[in-house]
Amino acid sequence: MVSNAKPDLIVLTPTASPSILTPGQTSTASCTVKNQGTASAGASVLKYFLSANNTYEVTDLLLTSSNVATLAASASVAASGVVTIPASTATGTWYILFFADANLAVTESDETNNVGTITITVQASIPGCNSTTQYPTTTLTPTTSWKFQNYIYAGEYTAFSVTSGSQYVWSYCTTDGGSATYDSEITLRNKANDAFIAYSNDDCGDDAKITWTATFTGTVKVVTTKYNCATNSVNTKLAYKKLAKEGEYPVNEMVADEFSVYPNPTSANVSIGSSTNFEGINEILLYNLNGKLLKKVSLDEKSDSVIEVDLSAMKSGVYYFKLVGDKFTKELKVVVSH
Repeated sequence: MVSNAKPDLIVLTPTASPSILTPGQTSTASCTVKNQGTASAGASVLKYFLSANNTYEVTDLLLTSSNVATLAASASVAASGVVTIPASTATGTWYILFFADANLAVTESDETNNVGTITITVQASIPGCNSTTQYPTTTLTPTTSWKFQNYIYAGEYTAFSVTSGSQYVWSYCTTDGGSATYDSEITLRNKANDAFIAYSNDDCGDDAKITWTATFTGTVKVVTTKYNCATNSVNTKLAYKKLAKEGEYPVNEMVADEFSVYPNPTSANVSIGSSTNFEGINEILLYNLNGKLLKKVSLDEKSDSVIEVDLSAMKSGVYYFKLVGDKFTKELKVVVSH
């Protein structure tokens, strides 16, 4: 009995990161190769091409290739390759083609569906600046009241969570409560792929301010730099907020979950976490229920997001931490249980 079962290789979910590039820049091209046929597909080669359109032609430029192992019927495998856009590439819209079984090693039931495509943009230059150094290490959440992040250096980025449709402001303008003693810049990027969103330089004097309506829900990078993408070690104060919608009222700057204590109860070390890296907090004091001071922890200007305190010497019972700042105090209860 003759079987008509054959494999059929296709390309799913092709992506390129970044997808906005300059000539000579590299990008990571990724996809999934699936055998949607009814028989096993032998080993094959996936090739990545640069094309002026979304149809493969023999004149398309080969960028790189990936080996694809044998795939059983209905099986799939992830594949990726680092591709370099040639320095001679003209600016404009281009396509990366993902060609499964590019060497035609596999006899398939359909030989016309092997190519997947992703659009990329080649620009003469990428606007704005970028950074790989995050401060603080936590992701901040803007509220409808002004909040402030101190101790940012030029050359660092700050991560913020955003919601599609909401409008946000990031500012070094003194009228908004921000502060930078140098010619500041702000570049806004999508943290997921570093895609450029907006740039500001001299919005208020020589300082920067960006107002943006989120087009996605996720995390953005607010990159702080000195003019011409320069870096320094000068403390700056970034003001940020979410603009209130109609019927939405501003909330207090100090949110309830800004600080946390864990594990609680504890028998040894306890961690005190801060979503703003203890911004504005000078010291942490530990008291017993009689009000006796037992421990004191002084904080640096640029603190970590988590402070660890050893309570192993404390007797079982209830204690409380007092977080002392310039303009407020906060108390957190902790239970020691041996």
